Amino acid sequence: MDKDQFLMELYEEAYETEISDEQMEMLRQIANEDDSFNKAMVAKILVNSESEEGEEILLKLTHDKDSLVRAEACDSLCIGETMETYESLKKLSEKDRIGLVRGYATISLSDISEGLNMQSDTIEFLESRLDVEKVVFVRINLYTALYKMGKKEYLKQLVQLFDVPRYQNRGAVANSLGEILDETNEEEILKILLEHKKTEKSYLVVSIIENVIKEYEEYSDEIKNKKGM
Repeated sequence: MDKDQFLMELYEEAYETEISDEQMEMLRQIANEDDSFNKAMVAKILVNSESEEGEEILLKLTHDKDSLVRAEACDSLCIGETMETYESLKKLSEKDRIGLVRGYATISLSDISEGLNMQSDTIEFLESRLDVEKVVFVRINLYTALYKMGKKEYLKQLVQLFDVPRYQNRGAVANSLGEILDETNEEEILKILLEHKKTEKSYLVVSIIENVIKEYEEYSDEIKNKKGM
């Protein structure tokens, strides 16, 4: 089996089955090679890893010269469980020269902070980043991370970014609203999404909004069925 086939098959399977030691060794080897696309695929796959080896490989990929590889590694480090990962994500969310990397590092930093009992430190750090961060995509992720950590007042700033010129950023806002959408805020957020859909000019953003609503409705139905409602 060639590397491309191995990566594609593992990418499709990894959500359902555990990554074996043999597969992990293969991923480690590919992560040490020069092909940026393959390294990005390794990072995507490792979001399903529950092992120290997976976290180690992702940490190594956060130093890659290719910004897309670094971004994918930061995104997948939402699985991180160590202070080494926490400190690395903190540094990347502040120092990486590419906004995409800083944005993904920000979200993963907030995701792992609870398990490390670092919530108050993280909130203080992320709020300090708001004073200096200019890139819209990173600000979207800062507001999202802070909202997820209980700072509900940042929803207003997040929603205001639905009016920015770049459709990619408006799509990121829609995805972020989907990420924070739950039974405690569903009425407010679904209303925001439906209202924005009426005025949105980008087909891609409309598709993201529709997908967020559809996925949430399916999730709600599943929960209701489990409760026998």
